[in-house]
This record gives sequence, structure tokens and C-alpha cells, in this order.
Amino acid sequence: VVLTLGWSIGAGVGWQMEVGPFAWAGEAPEAVPGLVQAYGLMLLIGGVLWVGGKARETSGFHVLGMAAHLVPLGLLGPFWSVLAEVGATQTAPASVAIHGGWIAIEASSLWRVRQPSAQSSDQAKAKEGSER
Repeated sequence: VVLTLGWSIGAGVGWQMEVGPFAWAGEAPEAVPGLVQAYGLMLLIGGVLWVGGKARETSGFHVLGMAAHLVPLGLLGPFWSVLAEVGATQTAPASVAIHGGWIAIEASSLWRVRQPSAQSSDQAKAKEGSER
């Protein structure tokens, strides 16, 4: 959630001042609205995941998290030539690390909640809470 705000600000700074990881945006200002929209959508998805993480059944939220991060990660390859043309490839390692990392976290969390021992443990905790 915090990263999306920072990247949105960074895109604006790069566009206006041509400094930082988005310095290339000064030469490609048409990309800035798309960046801000993408980061805004990730902010909303992050909010949904944050709230959904408190739900009794979280599997669907982990799948949503993986899907949300697969989209930008999956587009790096097909759009690499466009990124190279505007000089935006320097942000690719950070993109791979951030999106790949969150995919791994969501996948491991999904795996954990799908394990029979985790489900019975969660059910036991819910039963304890209802008996109090």
C-alpha cells in the first residue's frame, strides 16, 4: 500500500523534474497517467487484501493478490522493447523483485491455509473464540 503511493509520487517527480527511477517519464509524459492509474488500482487491491486478510476464509484473497501481481510482471517481457525505447528498463529489477516477492508470499500463504492442519487449527481457534 505504501509502495503504491511512493511510486505514484515518484512517477510525478520523474515526469516534472526528470530525476529518480522515473526520470525517463520526462521524455515520455504520455506514460505518467497509466502509471498513476496502475499504482492507484494496486492501492485499491492492497486495501481489499488488507481487509480481506481478516476474513475467516482467505484463499480467494491470496489468489487475487497473486493475480494482481502477475499482470504487471507478465507484461514486462511483451513490452520490453517499449520500455527500452523510453529508457524505463532500469525499474524492471525492482518490478521483478516487488511483484515476484509478493507472488511468492501470496502463494505460500495460500498453500498454508489450504493445509488440513492449518484449517483445523483455524477452526479450533474460531471455536475457542466463540465459547468465550
